[in-house]
Amino acid sequence: MDDFYDTDVGVQTSDILVLPSTFLGTLWSELQSVGNEKARSILFNCGHTVGKSLSVNYVDMGTEDLDMVLNQAWAEAGLGHLFVLDTNEEHVVVKLENLLESDSGIRLMVLCHPHNPTGNVLTAEELSLLVDIAHRHNLIIVSDEIHGDLVHPGASHIPMLSIPGADSCTVTVASGIKTFAFGGIRCAVAQTGSKKIFEQLNTVPSALLGGANRMGAEASIVAWDTGESWVDEMKNTLDSNRHLLVDRLNEELPAIGIHLPQSTFVAWLDLSNYEPGERPATWMRGLTNVAGQNGLNFGAEGAGHLRLTFGTSPKILNQMIDQMVAGLPIL
Repeated sequence: MDDFYDTDVGVQTSDILVLPSTFLGTLWSELQSVGNEKARSILFNCGHTVGKSLSVNYVDMGTEDLDMVLNQAWAEAGLGHLFVLDTNEEHVVVKLENLLESDSGIRLMVLCHPHNPTGNVLTAEELSLLVDIAHRHNLIIVSDEIHGDLVHPGASHIPMLSIPGADSCTVTVASGIKTFAFGGIRCAVAQTGSKKIFEQLNTVPSALLGGANRMGAEASIVAWDTGESWVDEMKNTLDSNRHLLVDRLNEELPAIGIHLPQSTFVAWLDLSNYEPGERPATWMRGLTNVAGQNGLNFGAEGAGHLRLTFGTSPKILNQMIDQMVAGLPIL
């Protein structure tokens, strides 16, 4: 949490709002007037929870089969684009520029940093490219850094607000619910270096945001103040687990594509060689009794993919892999 109070990024403690974790669902409505014209699109590089909230709130969809139709709903409603950033800087720039040229109404970029579900961690150079694009296209960046504490050895989390030029166009949001595994606490923080954006956020009616959860706020403070040793121990387990998962799958199930995630507690499995259909999670569970999430939950580029957690004990993770080895067909 120290990154959020680092005065080197030009943001003081007074610039921080404590908000319920449903904050992103209403951020759109409050920031849509930023700039010279009313925004009509959001640019996402993340998907599942944020997309559900925005789709339910603004497309007036029911929840039935929502995961499988998010992209179609956004396209039909003109609400946004969903894609996964890769680690090729040139590709990222071309991809973003093409999207922004094709839809001049985009005014808000929701950046998942570190990235869920791929586990990729953007470098300072890549973040600088995004800031440059934001300035040239009059975008507000919402940097979702909820996994910022869960970066593994070999990578470093760089707060977006530490990038030169980001303070005037960025809102950073984070929460302890991933780091300390207390989902349901419903407390998050939002931080910006822009007085204009801060004043806009500070005028959001409490009826829209619901007010901060007192227990969640107190729990978050205690966890961030006293939980460092616990987090270190957990991260050691996650680091060991990610290597265990990647090594065993590469050796025993080479038809599954997998890379070593740089962050988070989830792995991004490419099951395309098995042709699992539109619902790889259903396919996987039927054959192995191992649960995951469909890649299409995270955008069209997730076709044939499965998000699988390794945030468990080594014993259970080995059992999961054993079941996959026993249940999946040999290719």
